[in-house]
Amino acid sequence: MGWLGREALSDDERRHALAHELGVPFVQLGRDDISLEALTVIPEPLSREHNMVAFALAGDAGLEVALLDLALKNAMTLPQAAGANVISKLRTLAGVPAGSLPREGRMRVDLGSGEDLSLLVSSVPTVAGEKLVVRIARERARGFTLESLGLHGEALERVHHVLLKRRGLVVVGSVGTGKATTLYTLLDLLNTPEISIATVEAEVKHVLPRIAQTEVSDGLSAAAGLRAALKQDPDVVMINTVADREVAQLAVAAAKRGVFVLVGTEDAALLPDADLIIKVATARKLGRKQIPERHKLTRAQGEELEPFANFASVLAALKEEGKIKKDTPWKDIQFVKPVKSSDQPDGYKGLLGVQEVSTKEGTVGLNLIEDGIFKAAQGLTSIEEVLGLL
Repeated sequence: MGWLGREALSDDERRHALAHELGVPFVQLGRDDISLEALTVIPEPLSREHNMVAFALAGDAGLEVALLDLALKNAMTLPQAAGANVISKLRTLAGVPAGSLPREGRMRVDLGSGEDLSLLVSSVPTVAGEKLVVRIARERARGFTLESLGLHGEALERVHHVLLKRRGLVVVGSVGTGKATTLYTLLDLLNTPEISIATVEAEVKHVLPRIAQTEVSDGLSAAAGLRAALKQDPDVVMINTVADREVAQLAVAAAKRGVFVLVGTEDAALLPDADLIIKVATARKLGRKQIPERHKLTRAQGEELEPFANFASVLAALKEEGKIKKDTPWKDIQFVKPVKSSDQPDGYKGLLGVQEVSTKEGTVGLNLIEDGIFKAAQGLTSIEEVLGLL
């Protein structure tokens, strides 16, 4: 397929692609999609000037605003001296060292509502002076629970059991995304004042209180960072990316000495002695705006899933956890198709965790695909999303 230039795309297609790139939803608003109460929040002259409209109130989360053109606009023009002072202050707060090379630093902002903002500050020297960019993200990982990630049943009980023992080697491997959130959630559950915790991370995505977090850099390898962390005798160590045999061997040796070791890796074969392996993936979560369209598993879908899933195990788990009636046969299990709407163009909203937990003896509870079917049977995601995990 050849490259398509800008002239080959419509304005809406270009905006849709830009929204996808920036990770924000693309919304096509109709007359009935706009709340009159929300519409009056932003004054009309301001809305016209910036091509934006407030279309829905989002409860405690605030206001949903649609923009015709996205994330550069001139907010204000500052005198050069004032700009230099702002840059200097931001650099100091984020711990960005001065110099002629590109630098990065971080800081957190307490919103006072139990939620923090994480600010990544990036500095690049240019011929016109220093350019500073601040990337803002919500600290979503804090406050998660294993249940909110999607763990349930036997798998949930086994992970809780290992966390209570606080010994051994736990491996978190991902099929796509979800590894970082799982690791930070495990740390959050372990993080109490009486426990010494250290991490060695390729990139520190969330700064956690009371935890000594070390970021790997050109001058500090993962192996060197792990050795340094272990010399300080921590109770718990987390390495978010184990990509080579040296780091894997250090992690295994530390676990045998009594340190509780959490590691993230794309290659679980590097750590064959793991006491617990949590394989994680994400599926798109079905939106809830309209009446869902239900269907039974088709013959083609069943044949595609059958080599990877035991439907009897899924049915048993649904009954044991009270998701369906005890006398429901498999042939009556129904699934939900995504329903498109103006603010959910593909019928999905957000992500849903799918997990598989295993020990040296084998899988605990459902495997990854079975867990996806388990959640699809509850109407949380579609069977098409589960097929995408194969």
